[in-house]
Amino acid sequence: MALVVTPPASVVDEAAIGVAGQMVEAARMEVTAPPLKRQEVERPIECQEAVDEATAKLIAEAARAEAESPERGIEAWRKLAQRQKSLRTPRRALARLYQAEQRWNALVEVLKEEVELAPDRDEKVRLLREMAHVYRTRLNLDVMAVNVLNQVLQLMPG
Repeated sequence: MALVVTPPASVVDEAAIGVAGQMVEAARMEVTAPPLKRQEVERPIECQEAVDEATAKLIAEAARAEAESPERGIEAWRKLAQRQKSLRTPRRALARLYQAEQRWNALVEVLKEEVELAPDRDEKVRLLREMAHVYRTRLNLDVMAVNVLNQVLQLMPG
């Protein structure tokens, strides 16, 4: 026989439960960004940042490693991202590779780093929406998607 414990009414706030349900539904409606097409995922990364010659060589080496295999590319881009913390190019390459390899948790971690490095509010919003999309559609984590969308709302004016 199972023991069922019902909390007193003061513990369960029906209004809060209703708001949470509305937030999850809003997240379902909001997170509609289509996944990237295969050709977009496989498109090589272009470095649009000003880099010195040594960093340019490391980027070229990482691109060559990626051409050999996704795993070698991931390893090379990850090393470059750790060495050059402010450089966004390696994280963009990692995001693309993680998506192609369907490594959703790793993709979310890279997106979090990208949000921190984003140069402006619009880019942060775009990255956060992409993260919410991954949480909702790939990891089935509605609550996490709602939390991320709350961050988007905090960034929006008015």
